[in-house]
Amino acid sequence: MQVFFNKLLPDHNADVFKPFHEESEMSTLDNLVAFILGGLKRWDGVYFLHITEYGYTYENTLAFYPLYPLIVRLIANTVLFPLQFIAHYQSVLCLASASVNFVVFVKSACVLFELGQEVLKNDRVAYKGALLFSITPSSIFMSAPYSECLYFYLTLRGLLSLERGNLLHASLMFGMSFVSRSNGSLNICFLLYVLSKRTLRELKRLWIDARINFLVRLTTPWLFITSTFIPYVLLFAISTMPFVLYHWYVYKLYCTKDITLEMPGHLKQYGEDNNLKSPDHEPSSWCNNWIPYSYGYIQSHIWGQGFLKYWQLKQVPNFLLAVPVTMVTLSLACTFFKHNRYTCLTLGYDEVGSAKKSEDVDSLFRLEGSALVPYVLHALSLTVLTRLLFSSCPVLYWHCAHLITPHTTRQKQYNEYDVSAKRLESVEVTCPHAKPWTNLLTNQIWNIQQEPIVTKLILVYFIGYFVIGVLLFSNFLPWT
Repeated sequence: MQVFFNKLLPDHNADVFKPFHEESEMSTLDNLVAFILGGLKRWDGVYFLHITEYGYTYENTLAFYPLYPLIVRLIANTVLFPLQFIAHYQSVLCLASASVNFVVFVKSACVLFELGQEVLKNDRVAYKGALLFSITPSSIFMSAPYSECLYFYLTLRGLLSLERGNLLHASLMFGMSFVSRSNGSLNICFLLYVLSKRTLRELKRLWIDARINFLVRLTTPWLFITSTFIPYVLLFAISTMPFVLYHWYVYKLYCTKDITLEMPGHLKQYGEDNNLKSPDHEPSSWCNNWIPYSYGYIQSHIWGQGFLKYWQLKQVPNFLLAVPVTMVTLSLACTFFKHNRYTCLTLGYDEVGSAKKSEDVDSLFRLEGSALVPYVLHALSLTVLTRLLFSSCPVLYWHCAHLITPHTTRQKQYNEYDVSAKRLESVEVTCPHAKPWTNLLTNQIWNIQQEPIVTKLILVYFIGYFVIGVLLFSNFLPWT
């Protein structure tokens, strides 16, 4: 689709970061890659590909975290290495980025379904949520050289590990997501939330044991430190270490000059022409901060971002584009609070009380404390932009799937504390006598005229933004 739109309309002359490459003869493969994938090298994708090829040559590139460029470069230099003999390195990197995003996107859909099964206990809603992900409003960013797709996959993997009690794997996944996108810091909150609940549970158990046995009372502090405190501190360290290492690297590169970076002459010239600061320039003011954090400085001084700075009259079109996802998020938050007031008031820490007070709640809202409240806070605390929310918050897909799925409005909740209760029966995720190219979602799309108004609105929103996003993005029009 982006190939068609890219050739249909001329590219908008956007005044953005577009460092030129040294001129050389194009091979057949180079021309083919440019024709097929040229519409994906837009906006932030230019930054990511530049970092992948040259590293952090300019200070404004530090806002883009390194995991995605590292993976793309690794694939280009291993699996796709033979192609470097018949095509330019830039073309191989484009192929590598497209390949990485394709594989990760498919894996993300599978993990989203698995996580939905674990959290929702409703296979039909979980399956339809994964289908909605395949036509996500932020679809173009899942295909372009952006880190959104990788970040979403790591987030899902980490949350699935939390649901299954594998804290070490969750810490590793969240740690990698932290160097995939800046909002990976919110994933650390998921881990801290679960660790805090487990800590309180362990303290309660030790307190009860200490009241019964005097010897246990003497050893309680030691037991708590060795069995809970030290392991949890190590888990937190694992989840934050990649982030610390990245910022240590950029500090050494731009502040102390202990690390040097070779730059081709044409990049030095581009930096001088566009007043871009490189590692060989004088350090910026962020280097002198007590915590030399480059990201906040770049967002504020280079990108002009900050508290309420975005609220300008010229940004009205962007506000309008964000209205649908804002409405979906508010609908999710209000519905969740309506059916889970006690859980919201206690932040999910009283698990037994929440289970007792929510016996007749839709399975969509049976989200354990390890995911429930942080999910909603996650969505509401982010800048309300479509690509950020739909590439970081799986509960949005589940909520939309719930809204377009009939007969799921008042199912009896699965109560994990009731040993006599059984999980909801597994629901067939395909229709009887369905053709191979059809599924629960495509059937609703083909018969959209017979669907309720809410279903129509959601399907039109997903499909409309899917198409409009590809059209605008591939021609350098505002869709960021």
